[in-house]
Amino acid sequence: MHSGRTLLKYFTESDLQPLAPSAKVHAEEDVDLLGPAELEDLKAFSDSFTRNGEVSMERADLTRKPHLRAFVAFLHALGALRVEEVADGVRFRLTGRLAGHLPEILYTYLAESLTMVDNWSRTHIIPDDAISAVELLQQMELRRIELTRRAGKTPRALAVRPVAFAVFHAFDHKGDECYLFELNKDWRRLNFIGGKQEPVDRGDFQATVAREISEELGLPQQRLTLTRLNSEPLQGYSLSGNVGSLARYPCVLFGVRVDGLLKTRIQDRWLTERDLRLCMEIDDCPLMVNPVYLQFLLEGTPSRLSKTPITTDARVHLSDIRDITPSAELPLERWVRVLKENKDLFAAIITLVAAVITLLLAFAF
Repeated sequence: MHSGRTLLKYFTESDLQPLAPSAKVHAEEDVDLLGPAELEDLKAFSDSFTRNGEVSMERADLTRKPHLRAFVAFLHALGALRVEEVADGVRFRLTGRLAGHLPEILYTYLAESLTMVDNWSRTHIIPDDAISAVELLQQMELRRIELTRRAGKTPRALAVRPVAFAVFHAFDHKGDECYLFELNKDWRRLNFIGGKQEPVDRGDFQATVAREISEELGLPQQRLTLTRLNSEPLQGYSLSGNVGSLARYPCVLFGVRVDGLLKTRIQDRWLTERDLRLCMEIDDCPLMVNPVYLQFLLEGTPSRLSKTPITTDARVHLSDIRDITPSAELPLERWVRVLKENKDLFAAIITLVAAVITLLLAFAF
């Protein structure tokens, strides 16, 4: 038996009974994008295609029906039919048995004003009965990239988003070198402090990283000394996590020196270079740093990363990599370890609970 997700899906009659109409009605449902005659053309094409596995049409007939040409062009883009020139016109043939009912399915969407994707803004938790817009876009982009490369061309990035990141470098209590990352709340992945350029930065990478540090860590820019690590922006490419398309991310990295106390947040983690290299070997890598940027920092012996400025003279608390990588650690063991590593926070919580109990007892008597 093959491992992986099964494609079988069973239904009972009750599973197929109509549901109560949804209270949410789209305004577009009242707009007839296709007229009755146009829908009839699509239905006739779909029925014939499903029944015979092919449809032949005179070119003149196809030319005067742009709605049918668009319908066929979309099916061709999906790879569901093959177009052949014949003596009396054009023939459309089935490319595989799974494509047999696709025209009918697509026609039903058009005729009944159905939508394949409910939400084109959601990028994270997707209901089981919904299609993820970002996953659909990513699959289309991956296919576009592959086919464009096979054709001997360079895939075009659909957006350019300059970014800048800061490398915070310190020593833990054992004298090991470590580097600061923040846990992204949306993607649950680790990244350097930094982000995308905003119009207020006026194209200045240093302004970008200084602003991001101030916004993220609350550090006044006057307390920062920034050292540019790469003279020319590193060119990283990625499928955008927010819109799904291929984007280019020119990046400048900066070493950071902080004048005075450096306070971190609960979502911040200090990792060693060894931890970083271990994370990069994991299939489901917990880092969301572009590999191009990491490769630049990890080059050399010693690495370029280890040569970055020391951010603070204070010793920092090294994070446990088991909080970042998958482990078989029991939940109770994890909580015990987390409490041990955060004794001050635990003591504050206990003190607060004790105070609340004391007040309740005072009012009770």
